[in-house]
Amino acid sequence: MKGSQRYKLICSYDGTNFHGWAKQIGLRTVQSTIETALVRLLAPAFVDTNAFFVSTPIATSQLEAKSFVVPIVVGGRTDTGVHAESQVFHLDLIENQQAKLLGRGYSDVNLALMGRLNGLLPSDVRIHDCESISNEFHARYSAIKREYRYCIIDNTGIKSALMYRYAYFFRGIADLDLMNRVSQEFIGTHDFSTFIKNRPGSGNVRNLLEFNWTKNSSGAIRATLIADAFGHNMVRSLVGSMLFVGSNRRTPKWLLSQFNSRQRVGETGPIAAKGLTLHKIYYAD
Repeated sequence: MKGSQRYKLICSYDGTNFHGWAKQIGLRTVQSTIETALVRLLAPAFVDTNAFFVSTPIATSQLEAKSFVVPIVVGGRTDTGVHAESQVFHLDLIENQQAKLLGRGYSDVNLALMGRLNGLLPSDVRIHDCESISNEFHARYSAIKREYRYCIIDNTGIKSALMYRYAYFFRGIADLDLMNRVSQEFIGTHDFSTFIKNRPGSGNVRNLLEFNWTKNSSGAIRATLIADAFGHNMVRSLVGSMLFVGSNRRTPKWLLSQFNSRQRVGETGPIAAKGLTLHKIYYAD
């Protein structure tokens, strides 16, 4: 966009009451929530911002007629119920939009964009950082790897009510030593079709760089997975399958056989979204 400046923003959100990141008609999503706030913040005087609500798509007939929208591009889309600790997205602002942000105690566009957006966003979405960046930066395509963490509390841990929204309460005991050994079989570049819900035009080959299990002092178990990219439901399916092995309900041989078959079955499907958090997106610089 001629005469525009690109901004890289980092946000967190509690995914409990969102239908994922991507806009969907009639549903509350993180993208539509942020874009609606941007409309209210940056819309010209002729746009009636009272017509826009978080629960409706941003591309209403009025916006289309006025050709006003502030699209954002995300580093990694998350599914319904999945949380994010450090999600990355970018947007482009032209000069008059940058100028509109200033004043009201702000003399820096980065601080103004972050502060004023937080003033309009609901409490389950927060902007943590904003920086002007080269227009060559792309939140999705410039990313080199993504890190997800999944939290589980089994029968050896404290199943606190305060963790209910952010951890999967597992009825059983997970053998972390066994799970760490078996997890290493998935490291490297493989076809992960067994663990990915197919999307038209999307391949299932991924490079899994790290997959390990740890437990903290309160007994909460954390699975950490890092890859160049993840397929739809891939993390939750891998974690759920490993729990079958770790609780001795299935053998490692069975799991590896399923992996090599490249066929999805019920026991290799995804478990609850609430335990999953997008922890970080990595870039070359």
